[in-house]
Amino acid sequence: MSFFKGSPYRRHNNNNNDVEAGGGSRGDEDEESSSSDPFNITSTKNASIERLRKWRQAALVLNASRRFRYTLDLKREEEKQQLMRKVRVNIEAIRAANRFKAAGEQRNGSGTSEASLPPPSPSGGHFAIGQDQLAVMSRDHDVSALQQCGGASLQLNYLFILFYLIFVKGLSELLKTNLEKGIKGDDADLLKRKNAFGSNTYPKKKGRSFWMFLWEAWQDLTLIILIVAAVASLALGIKSEGIKEGWYDGGSIAFAVILVIVVTAISDYKQSLQFQSLNEEKRNIHMEVIRGGRRVEISIYDIVVGDVLPLNIGDQVPADGVLISGHSLAIDESSMTGESKIVHKDSRDPFLMSGCKVADGSGTMLETWNIQGVCQYQVVVLTYKPLPQSSVGSEMGQRTLVQASTYPDQPRISVCKGYNSAAWGKGTHIKPQKGNRRSTFLENDLVFMASNWTRAHWCGKDLCIICREISQDCRTESVSCMPLKYHLLSQVLKLHGSNLKSQPIAPKVTSVGINTEWGMLMASISEDTGEETPLQVRLNGVATLIGMVGLTVAVCVLIVLLVRYFTGHTKDANGNILFTAGKTKLSPAIDGAIKIVTVAVTIVVVAVPEGLPLAVTLTLAYSMRKMMADKALVRRLSACETMGSATTICSDKTGTLTLNQMTVVEAYVGGKKIDSPENKSEWPSMLYSLLIEGIAQNTNGSVYVSEGGDVELSGSPTEKAILNLGLKLGMNFEAIRSESSVIHVFPFNSDKKRGGIALKLPDSQIHIHWKGAAEIVLASCTQYFDAAGQLVAMDEDKAMDFKKAIGDMASGSLRCVAMAYRLYEVEKVPSAEEQLDQWALPEDDLVLLAIVGIKDPCRPGVKDSVQLCQNAGIKVRMVTGDNIQTAKAIASECGILGSDDDVTEPTLIEGRVFRELSESRREEIVDQISVMGRSSPNDKLLLVQALRKRGHVVAVTGDGTNDAPALHEADIGLAMGISGTEVAKESSDIVILDDNFASVVKVVRWGRSVYANIQKFIQFQLTVNVAALIINVVAAVSSGDVPLNAVQLLWVNLIMDTLGALALATEPPTDHLMDRPPVGRREPLITNIMWRNLLIQALYQVTVLLVLNFQGRSILKLEGDTVAHATKVKNTLIFNAFVLCQIFNEFNARKPDEFNVFKGITKNYLFMGIVGATVVLQVLIIEFLGKFTSTVKLNWSQWLISVIIGIISWPLAVLGKLIPVSETPIGNGLKKLKCCRRGASQS
Repeated sequence: MSFFKGSPYRRHNNNNNDVEAGGGSRGDEDEESSSSDPFNITSTKNASIERLRKWRQAALVLNASRRFRYTLDLKREEEKQQLMRKVRVNIEAIRAANRFKAAGEQRNGSGTSEASLPPPSPSGGHFAIGQDQLAVMSRDHDVSALQQCGGASLQLNYLFILFYLIFVKGLSELLKTNLEKGIKGDDADLLKRKNAFGSNTYPKKKGRSFWMFLWEAWQDLTLIILIVAAVASLALGIKSEGIKEGWYDGGSIAFAVILVIVVTAISDYKQSLQFQSLNEEKRNIHMEVIRGGRRVEISIYDIVVGDVLPLNIGDQVPADGVLISGHSLAIDESSMTGESKIVHKDSRDPFLMSGCKVADGSGTMLETWNIQGVCQYQVVVLTYKPLPQSSVGSEMGQRTLVQASTYPDQPRISVCKGYNSAAWGKGTHIKPQKGNRRSTFLENDLVFMASNWTRAHWCGKDLCIICREISQDCRTESVSCMPLKYHLLSQVLKLHGSNLKSQPIAPKVTSVGINTEWGMLMASISEDTGEETPLQVRLNGVATLIGMVGLTVAVCVLIVLLVRYFTGHTKDANGNILFTAGKTKLSPAIDGAIKIVTVAVTIVVVAVPEGLPLAVTLTLAYSMRKMMADKALVRRLSACETMGSATTICSDKTGTLTLNQMTVVEAYVGGKKIDSPENKSEWPSMLYSLLIEGIAQNTNGSVYVSEGGDVELSGSPTEKAILNLGLKLGMNFEAIRSESSVIHVFPFNSDKKRGGIALKLPDSQIHIHWKGAAEIVLASCTQYFDAAGQLVAMDEDKAMDFKKAIGDMASGSLRCVAMAYRLYEVEKVPSAEEQLDQWALPEDDLVLLAIVGIKDPCRPGVKDSVQLCQNAGIKVRMVTGDNIQTAKAIASECGILGSDDDVTEPTLIEGRVFRELSESRREEIVDQISVMGRSSPNDKLLLVQALRKRGHVVAVTGDGTNDAPALHEADIGLAMGISGTEVAKESSDIVILDDNFASVVKVVRWGRSVYANIQKFIQFQLTVNVAALIINVVAAVSSGDVPLNAVQLLWVNLIMDTLGALALATEPPTDHLMDRPPVGRREPLITNIMWRNLLIQALYQVTVLLVLNFQGRSILKLEGDTVAHATKVKNTLIFNAFVLCQIFNEFNARKPDEFNVFKGITKNYLFMGIVGATVVLQVLIIEFLGKFTSTVKLNWSQWLISVIIGIISWPLAVLGKLIPVSETPIGNGLKKLKCCRRGASQS
């Protein structure tokens, strides 16, 4: 009898033509691909590289390194994919080389029965096996080395399988691990293991320092021009006026530019720190390990070599290791090999690789190798000589022989670059890709294809791997020979120009950290956390449009000012002409021209809203940090803002709408209902013993009893509820499990909705136990135990009684689980392991043991959360695998189904019914569905696809491995942090850490807040842009001078850009956000309300400040002053009033559609701090820094005028909000007008 069992449950790849699978059509992408607007990307989740490159090329950018910092690095992404392919290919090449070596040894009769492990490594310390030995065994998947650990010398045949546990037992003894109880796990033990084998981490690249952000902030083209202009102005000023007075103009511009750069760098650096901490949280996976006989949950970074790990469907293998025991264990190794094929693990292939996922079944693993621990082998060129003639022929010429400094007695691998691939066979001919050269293997030599670019051939003592990299003249570039046993991945990659460091990892963990293949892979890849969001792309479009207008205005101002200057129409403050042809010296002329260029360039700085797209990352970084406190971990930035557009949420029931705290409260046994199921006296004795056997054996949970008698249960909530029932009935968990041996297991899965186990008793009887959804298990039952404990045939009447009992329990919001068993003939049980792997457990002629009702109360406040979503225009739908009546009862309790709702199809529908409908019919009824019961993961996927085709923005929750396709297909995938598998989390966009539906609603609020904050910032920034541009352009054209100089405009830009973004993009969400419908993904960013607000404020500012510019001397009663002083006072007042207008308007921007702009302001300390700091700095600039900013001190009356001009924006905003606006966006109205004109012209 084998200890490892195969799975009868096989998964198949999705077929795009599968009607049931729905085809996965994505209308959004099709529509976008045909759009002429490069910035029209409603979803970046599945956008192509070409699509993302297109909008980058279309954007007007002054500082590309800063603008694109938080977008996907397309070049690095392509390089990363190429490197991952290369790493995977080399891993396969190493394994193929090992297999080929074994085949060659057998063919040549040179095979040995002993595995050739290296000498024990002294690094093992307290352990009898070293890191190097574990590394070889784990990385090369060397079963013979594992065999040697067990002290036996056997070939890998059927007899070996019987001895497999002996080998694992031997390895566990070398690692001082108890296979059942795990390691001790105390601090001293953990420290010894980390010192001997390393920790389960891999070298991470350090985050960028503050100086890197400072350097990137310097890259802005306009700021560089301003610095050059400042230096030139400084030089000319010192030359003409002396160093005491001449440095002010140039120095003030330089200081202002440096201030902008430093403030920008500080802001960006703080954002990067927030993203780094969030990324660390995403990578910190928690798993159960067995230590000291109990299951404890720890971070994967705390796993050590020797740990025993239970693995279940959806888990990620956290380290390299060896399988101790398993039931139908299937591993998805695509993350390492690149192939989607599922690999089944048993005694023949017991090695598990870090980073892979459990696709099916369950098992227990012994860790052998960590992700880290650097053991890098240097490759040294020793000599030059040709390969043996028997290798590849005589035409290859001189070759480089490279040997690694490891054990010289091992067989060697020869790597020969220059030839194309071959396949398994004899006498294969090999042609180079270029030229006519040709080489042939000897007729009897074996040839194989190690990968799609590598080929190997056995040549006596050496193994020759021939790669596809060809030099231009078709000659071999080099031949490398290394010991086969120690042919590390890093050495292979170095031969091909890569710089990968290597290290080992394992489950019973045999390798951790960089010592695993996954660790080597992760350490080699430069992680790029950049990802653009749809809003970010659209804002780049807005910034490009505004920038083009601003650039045009700046060029016009430059031309006008230069023409006026060189034609003698520009005068100084005293009325003197600044430039007279033939009379003005060169130095003053150049200085005047530089000042004009400086003003024009500064207008570009103000006009091009470089910080507008970056405001998205600022508000997202802030929101993501706050969402962590609200129990939501954002994995994809775009999901945060997309959640604000969600129109429907498809939610699981268990653990999301309910507490996931399950208790058995009812049972139907012996044909009657038992209200106190924990009362042992009400259970017939024969039925009781079978029930306890099924509870203890047919479970993936466990029971741990401490020395003090405290009991700890582990497993899913349903498993724990049933185990708890067994304990109340007097079950001795360990004793029951030791009374029989497990033959085969069919793990529970959400498609079959049941799980089973085959047991062999001491008297050789075979018991098969099943447990699962009550009505499904009941349908397979032909007998039941009556109240006297006698077997009775189940007739139709009795079956109806049981169904009625199930319905009554379900109507009471109970989850119904049935348990059944049957006897089976021992002769019919397959004896060979291959047949047992394919054996499907008999599921007919079952004997019903019991039906239990499990209570899982609704979460407190869930009804209010559902109501809040409904008020916000979001429809909540329940999708559950539970009985349709249970789903109906819970949905009514949660408020998903109202008392007046029609609870017939399709409002309430079973997954099977929905699945069997045609695609068109599913789309017709999908809007009406509120509850789907008895649904499979594929039903959830079909529901998501149908909703998306109807134009919905869909958020879907999921926790199981099979939920991954639906989570990926949805616009926002929400995985459960407590009950969710690692596969589900990796497929999701957001992880709900507490599994609570209320946290999902908080995510919606934050998503809407992101969009609202960006709109506030846009309104504020555009007001400044419009006002500053119009004031300077009108003044320049009319008088040849501008009231706002370069330094003043840079200060305005700092208020408008960095400080404005910090103040407005970090507003916390309010309840008001949930009183409006979802934001359409194609709705314009600038709404009609925003246009109304910004135009009113801009018009007011432009009017008042232009009046001051042209009539300021008389209004301010400055006629008695000199012209120069009066002009300086007037311009200072204009500058001061303009800045104060922006400060007061910042309050208006907080509430674009509300009258009370001060609501909640005291809770936003950052906003108040920024406004306060801006006011203080403005006072300092006017009163004390006049030399730098070309301003003069203002008296109290002039300050009062400035404040009054600014404060008028508040009542003006209130009056403006009384003006009604059309609900039709301005852009849509213009499109209609354009179409009407086109139609009229055609007619």
